[in-house]
Amino acid sequence: MTKMADGNLWLNIHQNHVEWKKKLDFYEDEISILQKELYKTIEAHPDLPSVMEHIYEYRGILLKKKNRIEELKFEILLQEKNIGQASDEQLKTNTAQLSKKIDQFILNAESMKKHVRRFISHNMK
Repeated sequence: MTKMADGNLWLNIHQNHVEWKKKLDFYEDEISILQKELYKTIEAHPDLPSVMEHIYEYRGILLKKKNRIEELKFEILLQEKNIGQASDEQLKTNTAQLSKKIDQFILNAESMKKHVRRFISHNMK
């Protein structure tokens, strides 16, 4: 592959990384908001064991999602550092794999948000 083609590939991968980091930052903010809403739910129902059980469960899920975001950001960083060193085929493969991971994370995060929001709205009445 020519240097010009290499540059285009590297630029496209870098642009993907920038976009992915923005998306992950968005979900990190969303998780923080959900955590705050869960705390408000605790204040509204501190004496209901079933509500508290769900809050603990959702709190754990949210913490796992935050950890997953950090793992994905680290993978993006590693891939970014590797752009000039890996072969084009390896870069394409790694980028496709990371893209699938991020897409799957987003699908899971959206589903989780719906469940948590439904729980919060039901218990904040």
